[in-house]
Amino acid sequence: MNLSPELLTLVMFGGLLIGLFMGHPLAFVLGGIAVIGAYLGPGERVLGTIINNIYGNAMDNYVLVAIPLFVLMARFLNDSGVTEKMFAVMRLLLANLRGGLALTVVIVSVMLAATTGIVGASIAVMGMIALVPMLKHGYNKELSTGVIMASGCLGILIPPSIMLILMASYSPVSVGALFAGALVPGLMLGAMYALYVLVICYIKPAYGPPVPAEERAETSTGQLLIMLTKYVLPPMALILGVLGALFTGVATATEASAIGVAIAFLLFLIFGDRKLT
Repeated sequence: MNLSPELLTLVMFGGLLIGLFMGHPLAFVLGGIAVIGAYLGPGERVLGTIINNIYGNAMDNYVLVAIPLFVLMARFLNDSGVTEKMFAVMRLLLANLRGGLALTVVIVSVMLAATTGIVGASIAVMGMIALVPMLKHGYNKELSTGVIMASGCLGILIPPSIMLILMASYSPVSVGALFAGALVPGLMLGAMYALYVLVICYIKPAYGPPVPAEERAETSTGQLLIMLTKYVLPPMALILGVLGALFTGVATATEASAIGVAIAFLLFLIFGDRKLT
């Protein structure tokens, strides 16, 4: 059976949705749909070509080694719990602002994007740690979910983006050049999200009420500064360590990802079993 490209696209996309909604693991859904699509489209002979291409190109591509390393870095950072602590600190820091929680989501999402490079991870983390507090404090539902989804998607643009690494492996442009070209647009997009939150919450105060004064008063300015030093500066060191080594030419993308894994592992050792104090 040789389906037309248009029909094959619809069949594969529909199969992907069915597989995901049935709860099957993403890796098996993607692999299975690819094999089925090969049989229904070009035919079984294309499988040999794909295998040869994988072993001849992908397996020998040094740049692609950065992908599992950045994923490992994101896993260390997530398991360290530093993201939740960073969110709590930024929430207290911006407590007096209308829409401070939503603005915190944008800022933390930008930092997550600069440390993980994965959209799904950023959205999942921010959804778990930010959505409930925002709804609890009376934030508008559409604003709460929208800012989490929009800010979480910055992970596909702000370096180290997994998508940019894949693009570099198939283009004559280096990973460093793609990272440098995407950094400013990504930060500008994050700034526009933050500006939108401030404007909409100024026009409609009910959309993003500030944190109650009594809750903010529980933490002194000195304690807040200590918490900022403990839980915000280390992720910043991770960002500067990875991007700084890459943009200054000290390390390649793969080597910079290894540096990021080392720093994230240190954060895991330091913060992994500790609570926010």
